[in-house]
Amino acid sequence: MRFFWIFGLICCVLANGLTTIADLDRMKHDLSRFLSISRYNETEKSVARAAIKRALEAVGLASMTHTFIHEESNEIGANVIAVQKGPYFGTGNDKMMVLSANYDTLEGNQGVDDNGSGVAAVLEAARVLSTLDNLYSRQNTIVYVFFDMKHKALAGSHAFVEDVLLPLMERTNTKVIGSVIADGLLHFDPFPASQAMPPEFESFFPEAAQSLHEHSHMGDFIQVSSRSDIDDYLIHSRLRSFMSDALVRLGIPSMVLESSDEHWEHYDFRPSDIILLGLILKNQKDEF
Repeated sequence: MRFFWIFGLICCVLANGLTTIADLDRMKHDLSRFLSISRYNETEKSVARAAIKRALEAVGLASMTHTFIHEESNEIGANVIAVQKGPYFGTGNDKMMVLSANYDTLEGNQGVDDNGSGVAAVLEAARVLSTLDNLYSRQNTIVYVFFDMKHKALAGSHAFVEDVLLPLMERTNTKVIGSVIADGLLHFDPFPASQAMPPEFESFFPEAAQSLHEHSHMGDFIQVSSRSDIDDYLIHSRLRSFMSDALVRLGIPSMVLESSDEHWEHYDFRPSDIILLGLILKNQKDEF
Protein backbone atom coordinates (compact mmCIF):
# COMPACT_ATOMS: atom_id res chain seq x y z
CA MET A 1 0.00 0.00 0.00
CA ARG A 2 1.20 3.50 -0.76
CA PHE A 3 0.33 6.68 1.03
CA PHE A 4 0.15 10.16 -0.42
CA TRP A 5 0.80 12.69 2.31
CA ILE A 6 -0.02 16.35 2.12
CA PHE A 7 1.30 18.65 4.80
CA GLY A 8 0.18 22.26 4.70
CA LEU A 9 1.00 24.97 7.17
CA ILE A 10 -1.79 27.48 7.55
CA CYS A 11 0.37 30.55 7.23
CA CYS A 12 -2.30 32.67 5.61
CA VAL A 13 -5.57 34.08 6.81
CA LEU A 14 -8.83 34.22 4.87
CA ALA A 15 -9.30 37.62 3.33
CA ASN A 16 -11.59 40.09 5.06
CA GLY A 17 -15.20 39.75 4.05
CA LEU A 18 -15.18 35.98 3.64
CA THR A 19 -18.60 34.68 4.50
CA THR A 20 -19.78 31.14 5.10
CA ILE A 21 -23.11 29.43 5.37
CA ALA A 22 -21.78 27.37 8.28
CA ASP A 23 -23.34 28.50 11.54
CA LEU A 24 -20.46 28.91 13.99
CA ASP A 25 -22.80 29.85 16.84
CA ARG A 26 -24.70 26.60 16.40
CA MET A 27 -21.48 24.58 16.54
CA LYS A 28 -20.32 26.49 19.62
CA HIS A 29 -23.67 25.76 21.25
CA ASP A 30 -23.34 22.03 20.60
CA LEU A 31 -19.74 22.00 21.82
CA SER A 32 -20.58 23.88 25.01
CA ARG A 33 -23.58 21.70 25.82
CA PHE A 34 -23.76 17.98 25.13
CA LEU A 35 -20.31 17.71 23.51
CA SER A 36 -18.46 19.08 26.51
CA ILE A 37 -19.36 16.22 28.85
CA SER A 38 -17.73 12.82 29.05
CA ARG A 39 -19.31 10.21 26.79
CA TYR A 40 -17.76 7.03 28.16
CA ASN A 41 -20.47 5.00 29.88
CA GLU A 42 -23.88 4.14 28.48
CA THR A 43 -25.72 6.79 30.48
CA GLU A 44 -23.44 9.53 29.16
CA LYS A 45 -23.52 8.21 25.61
CA SER A 46 -27.31 7.95 25.57
CA VAL A 47 -27.53 11.68 26.34
CA ALA A 48 -25.22 12.43 23.41
CA ARG A 49 -27.13 10.15 21.05
CA ALA A 50 -30.43 11.81 21.92
CA ALA A 51 -28.95 15.24 21.25
CA ILE A 52 -27.47 14.09 17.93
CA LYS A 53 -30.82 12.67 16.85
CA ARG A 54 -32.61 15.90 17.81
CA ALA A 55 -30.11 17.93 15.80
CA LEU A 56 -30.63 15.71 12.76
CA GLU A 57 -34.40 15.85 13.12
CA ALA A 58 -34.24 19.65 13.27
CA VAL A 59 -32.83 19.74 9.73
CA GLY A 60 -35.34 17.21 8.41
CA LEU A 61 -33.24 14.05 8.64
CA ALA A 62 -34.72 10.97 10.25
CA SER A 63 -32.16 8.87 12.09
CA MET A 64 -31.84 5.30 13.28
CA THR A 65 -29.84 3.67 16.06
CA HIS A 66 -27.69 0.79 14.90
CA THR A 67 -26.81 -1.47 17.83
CA PHE A 68 -24.00 -3.99 17.87
CA ILE A 69 -22.09 -6.12 20.35
CA HIS A 70 -18.43 -5.58 21.13
CA GLU A 71 -16.94 -9.04 20.71
CA GLU A 72 -14.33 -8.84 23.47
CA SER A 73 -16.42 -7.28 26.24
CA ASN A 74 -19.95 -8.23 25.10
CA GLU A 75 -20.94 -4.60 25.67
CA ILE A 76 -23.70 -3.19 23.50
CA GLY A 77 -22.67 -0.26 21.35
CA ALA A 78 -24.86 2.09 19.33
CA ASN A 79 -24.15 4.08 16.17
CA VAL A 80 -26.47 6.84 14.97
CA ILE A 81 -27.17 6.86 11.23
CA ALA A 82 -29.07 9.30 9.02
CA VAL A 83 -29.51 9.00 5.26
CA GLN A 84 -30.01 11.98 2.96
CA LYS A 85 -31.37 10.08 -0.02
CA GLY A 86 -30.55 10.97 -3.58
CA PRO A 87 -32.83 10.23 -6.55
CA TYR A 88 -31.00 6.96 -7.26
CA PHE A 89 -30.97 5.63 -3.70
CA GLY A 90 -31.22 1.86 -3.62
CA THR A 91 -30.03 1.43 -7.20
CA GLY A 92 -26.77 0.74 -8.97
CA ASN A 93 -26.70 4.32 -10.23
CA ASP A 94 -26.25 5.78 -6.76
CA LYS A 95 -22.81 6.93 -5.61
CA MET A 96 -22.90 7.37 -1.88
CA MET A 97 -20.72 9.63 0.23
CA VAL A 98 -20.25 8.82 3.92
CA LEU A 99 -19.65 11.63 6.44
CA SER A 100 -18.83 10.39 9.91
CA ALA A 101 -17.39 11.06 13.35
CA ASN A 102 -17.12 9.09 16.56
CA TYR A 103 -19.03 10.49 19.53
CA ASP A 104 -17.63 8.39 22.38
CA THR A 105 -14.75 9.48 24.62
CA LEU A 106 -12.15 7.94 26.86
CA GLU A 107 -13.05 7.68 30.54
CA GLY A 108 -12.84 11.05 32.28
CA ASN A 109 -12.23 12.92 29.04
CA GLN A 110 -14.70 15.70 28.24
CA GLY A 111 -13.97 15.12 24.58
CA VAL A 112 -14.51 18.61 23.20
CA ASP A 113 -11.72 18.20 20.64
CA ASP A 114 -11.69 14.38 20.58
CA ASN A 115 -14.19 14.15 19.22
CA GLY A 116 -16.90 16.66 19.94
CA SER A 117 -15.38 18.81 17.22
CA GLY A 118 -15.94 16.09 14.64
CA VAL A 119 -19.52 15.51 15.74
CA ALA A 120 -20.28 19.24 15.60
CA ALA A 121 -18.74 19.47 12.12
CA VAL A 122 -20.76 16.56 10.73
CA LEU A 123 -23.98 17.90 12.26
CA GLU A 124 -23.32 21.29 10.71
CA ALA A 125 -22.51 19.66 7.36
CA ALA A 126 -25.86 17.88 7.55
CA ARG A 127 -27.63 21.18 8.22
CA VAL A 128 -25.87 22.98 5.38
CA LEU A 129 -26.34 20.18 2.85
CA SER A 130 -30.00 19.80 3.80
CA THR A 131 -30.47 23.53 3.26
CA LEU A 132 -28.76 23.36 -0.12
CA ASP A 133 -31.25 20.69 -1.20
CA ASN A 134 -33.78 23.51 -1.43
CA LEU A 135 -31.57 25.33 -3.94
CA TYR A 136 -29.78 22.66 -5.96
CA SER A 137 -30.50 19.26 -7.39
CA ARG A 138 -28.34 16.67 -5.63
CA GLN A 139 -27.78 13.45 -7.57
CA ASN A 140 -26.35 11.11 -4.96
CA THR A 141 -26.96 9.91 -1.43
CA ILE A 142 -25.15 11.18 1.67
CA VAL A 143 -24.93 8.97 4.74
CA TYR A 144 -24.15 10.55 8.12
CA VAL A 145 -22.78 8.20 10.77
CA PHE A 146 -21.85 8.86 14.38
CA PHE A 147 -19.75 5.98 15.65
CA ASP A 148 -19.66 4.45 19.10
CA MET A 149 -16.66 2.59 20.56
CA LYS A 150 -13.89 4.14 18.52
CA HIS A 151 -11.67 3.65 21.55
CA LYS A 152 -12.52 -0.04 21.70
CA ALA A 153 -10.81 -1.34 18.57
CA LEU A 154 -12.97 0.79 16.26
CA ALA A 155 -15.90 -1.51 16.98
CA GLY A 156 -18.52 0.97 15.78
CA SER A 157 -16.81 1.51 12.43
CA HIS A 158 -16.45 -2.22 11.84
CA ALA A 159 -20.06 -2.90 12.78
CA PHE A 160 -21.42 -0.16 10.50
CA VAL A 161 -19.49 -1.43 7.49
CA GLU A 162 -20.23 -5.10 8.09
CA ASP A 163 -23.84 -4.85 9.27
CA VAL A 164 -25.18 -1.88 7.31
CA LEU A 165 -23.05 -0.62 4.45
CA LEU A 166 -21.80 -3.79 2.78
CA PRO A 167 -25.21 -5.51 2.82
CA LEU A 168 -26.75 -2.39 1.22
CA MET A 169 -24.05 -2.30 -1.45
CA GLU A 170 -24.42 -5.99 -2.22
CA ARG A 171 -28.21 -5.83 -2.33
CA THR A 172 -28.50 -2.73 -4.52
CA ASN A 173 -25.16 -2.63 -6.36
CA THR A 174 -24.68 0.88 -4.97
CA LYS A 175 -21.15 2.28 -4.97
CA VAL A 176 -19.46 4.36 -2.29
CA ILE A 177 -17.31 7.08 -3.83
CA GLY A 178 -15.74 8.30 -0.62
CA SER A 179 -15.77 8.53 3.13
CA VAL A 180 -14.89 11.64 5.13
CA ILE A 181 -14.03 11.10 8.80
CA ALA A 182 -14.04 14.21 11.00
CA ASP A 183 -11.76 13.65 13.98
CA GLY A 184 -10.06 16.12 16.30
CA LEU A 185 -10.74 19.24 14.23
CA LEU A 186 -10.80 21.83 16.97
CA HIS A 187 -7.26 22.02 18.26
CA PHE A 188 -5.39 25.12 17.08
CA ASP A 189 -2.39 26.58 18.88
CA PRO A 190 -0.41 29.39 17.20
CA PHE A 191 2.22 29.53 19.92
CA PRO A 192 5.81 28.32 19.32
CA ALA A 193 6.67 24.80 20.50
CA SER A 194 2.99 23.91 20.94
CA GLN A 195 3.13 21.02 18.46
CA ALA A 196 5.18 17.93 19.25
CA MET A 197 5.72 15.06 16.83
CA PRO A 198 6.77 11.43 17.39
CA PRO A 199 10.52 10.82 16.96
CA GLU A 200 9.96 8.90 13.72
CA PHE A 201 8.09 11.76 12.03
CA GLU A 202 11.25 13.49 10.82
CA SER A 203 12.67 10.36 9.21
CA PHE A 204 9.40 9.54 7.48
CA PHE A 205 8.52 13.07 6.36
CA PRO A 206 11.70 15.18 6.33
CA GLU A 207 10.22 18.02 4.27
CA ALA A 208 7.18 18.29 6.53
CA ALA A 209 9.41 18.17 9.61
CA GLN A 210 11.58 20.94 8.17
CA SER A 211 8.50 23.08 7.47
CA LEU A 212 7.30 22.52 11.01
CA HIS A 213 10.73 23.44 12.40
CA GLU A 214 10.89 26.63 10.33
CA HIS A 215 7.44 27.51 11.63
CA SER A 216 8.64 27.20 15.27
CA HIS A 217 6.62 24.03 15.86
CA MET A 218 3.33 25.89 16.06
CA GLY A 219 0.19 23.79 16.18
CA ASP A 220 -1.59 25.73 13.44
CA PHE A 221 -1.34 23.36 10.49
CA ILE A 222 -3.49 20.92 8.60
CA GLN A 223 -2.29 17.50 7.53
CA VAL A 224 -4.37 15.56 5.03
CA SER A 225 -3.45 11.95 4.33
CA SER A 226 -4.66 9.66 1.61
CA ARG A 227 -3.62 6.51 -0.19
CA SER A 228 -2.04 6.82 -3.62
CA ASP A 229 -4.10 5.46 -6.50
CA ILE A 230 -7.01 4.41 -4.27
CA ASP A 231 -7.94 7.84 -2.91
CA ASP A 232 -6.47 10.06 -5.64
CA TYR A 233 -9.79 11.04 -7.21
CA LEU A 234 -11.34 12.00 -3.89
CA ILE A 235 -8.40 13.92 -2.47
CA HIS A 236 -7.51 15.80 -5.65
CA SER A 237 -11.10 16.84 -6.32
CA ARG A 238 -11.33 18.22 -2.78
CA LEU A 239 -8.02 20.02 -3.10
CA ARG A 240 -9.02 21.56 -6.43
CA SER A 241 -12.21 22.90 -4.89
CA PHE A 242 -10.35 24.24 -1.88
CA MET A 243 -7.52 25.83 -3.81
CA SER A 244 -9.84 27.36 -6.42
CA ASP A 245 -11.25 29.69 -3.77
CA ALA A 246 -9.83 33.09 -4.69
CA LEU A 247 -9.74 34.03 -1.02
CA VAL A 248 -7.41 31.21 -0.03
CA ARG A 249 -3.73 31.12 -0.90
CA LEU A 250 -1.94 28.19 0.67
CA GLY A 251 1.25 26.50 -0.41
CA ILE A 252 0.77 22.77 0.12
CA PRO A 253 3.85 20.65 -0.59
CA SER A 254 3.34 16.92 -0.99
CA MET A 255 5.39 13.96 0.10
CA VAL A 256 5.07 10.34 -0.98
CA LEU A 257 5.62 7.34 1.28
CA GLU A 258 6.00 4.51 -1.23
CA SER A 259 5.25 1.64 1.12
CA SER A 260 3.86 1.35 4.62
CA ASP A 261 5.01 -2.21 5.23
CA GLU A 262 8.11 -1.39 7.25
CA HIS A 263 6.27 1.32 9.16
CA TRP A 264 3.25 -0.72 10.21
CA GLU A 265 4.14 -0.46 13.89
CA HIS A 266 3.64 3.29 13.59
CA TYR A 267 -0.06 2.83 12.93
CA ASP A 268 -0.95 5.99 14.86
CA PHE A 269 0.19 8.10 11.91
CA ARG A 270 -2.98 6.95 10.15
CA PRO A 271 -6.39 8.41 10.90
CA SER A 272 -8.02 5.87 13.17
CA ASP A 273 -11.36 5.52 11.44
CA ILE A 274 -9.81 5.13 7.97
CA ILE A 275 -10.68 1.49 8.59
CA LEU A 276 -14.14 2.46 7.33
CA LEU A 277 -12.99 3.33 3.83
CA GLY A 278 -10.49 0.48 3.80
CA LEU A 279 -13.17 -2.08 4.51
CA ILE A 280 -15.42 -0.61 1.85
CA LEU A 281 -12.72 -0.73 -0.81
CA LYS A 282 -11.67 -4.22 0.17
CA ASN A 283 -15.15 -5.42 -0.68
CA GLN A 284 -15.77 -3.22 -3.71
CA LYS A 285 -14.36 -4.25 -7.06
CA ASP A 286 -14.69 -0.92 -8.81
CA GLU A 287 -12.17 1.72 -7.77
CA PHE A 288 -13.42 5.28 -7.85
